[in-house]
Amino acid sequence: MTEVQFNQIPARLSSRANVSEAMQHAGHNFIQWQRFYLITKEEAHALLQKNSRWNWKDVPADEKAQIRSRVNASLVSEEIPVVDDDVFYWRMTILIHDIRGWLAKKNATASTSAPLNPANSPAPPNYAPFSAQPQSIANSAPPKSDPFPATQQPPSRSYDPVRDVYSNAI
Repeated sequence: MTEVQFNQIPARLSSRANVSEAMQHAGHNFIQWQRFYLITKEEAHALLQKNSRWNWKDVPADEKAQIRSRVNASLVSEEIPVVDDDVFYWRMTILIHDIRGWLAKKNATASTSAPLNPANSPAPPNYAPFSAQPQSIANSAPPKSDPFPATQQPPSRSYDPVRDVYSNAI
């Protein structure tokens, strides 16, 4: 019997692969991988400036091909091995997701921590211009009497039935 041989299909990179698995799949060393990261980051930022609502799956196929071509051209110019579709799509999917999350967080923080512009905000009801004392205090009579005269001291702590009753019983 003759043995049928099948062409060996290269292993695919899982979408759940970690960085070291993707780096190994690409055949990059650490320095090469850092450059790949930076190049793809620049491309992703440029892409999201065109349409900030896109996920990688929303990017048209011709746009993906152009980005991959530019990334691989940059890698070749630095004598770094080009990346295949698996590594490229793995990186861009994660990268665009992360950048969009970072931008959303940045925008949410900026909108909650930004000081209000008084010129653009409506005046609160019953607004009175600032004076040294609020109008209600400035126009009112002085207090009638001190709630705690000098002979009576305010309580130093609140009543605790366990502490106060138990300590008196002993």
